[in-house]
Amino acid sequence: MATGTRPTRVSEEAIPGISNAIDSDDVFFLKELPKKTVVIGGKLHLYKQKFLLSLIKAGYIAMETACFLAGLGSSVSVVVRSKILRSFDDQVVRQLEENLEQNENMNILNKAQVKEIKKNDDGTMEVCVHSEGQSEKILSGVDCVVLAIGRDFNPKHIGLDSVKEVVINQRR
Repeated sequence: MATGTRPTRVSEEAIPGISNAIDSDDVFFLKELPKKTVVIGGKLHLYKQKFLLSLIKAGYIAMETACFLAGLGSSVSVVVRSKILRSFDDQVVRQLEENLEQNENMNILNKAQVKEIKKNDDGTMEVCVHSEGQSEKILSGVDCVVLAIGRDFNPKHIGLDSVKEVVINQRR
């Protein structure tokens, strides 16, 4: 069944202030280019009925979003717990990282997690980032935070909530 997908969202319990972020679909509806953007990439895991954000990798959606915003002139910071594109070929990723390091609009924060997002009176945000082995860092003056941690299937528009039983045919 092809249900389509929607961006994965995170609760306020996982990251206080995450409601101030937009998702990877919303980027295409921005009225103007943000001057300073933080892209959060990774995966959401469920532990003991509590949502915790584990930023395992910045996947291709996060990296595509970051690269096109940087290419248009936005100053972009990508927050990633381990390394970008972790499931991709190491040689390709190394070359991409070298290229991105040369882009003055791109900053990759490896081994880092977003702890909190605070909205300022002027509409900008402060993003509190904890990096492994370092003190917390505050990214200030942020115009846009993009949550690009994955996609979930989208069953709402096909009426699955009224189905009591689903039978799946076996394939040979």
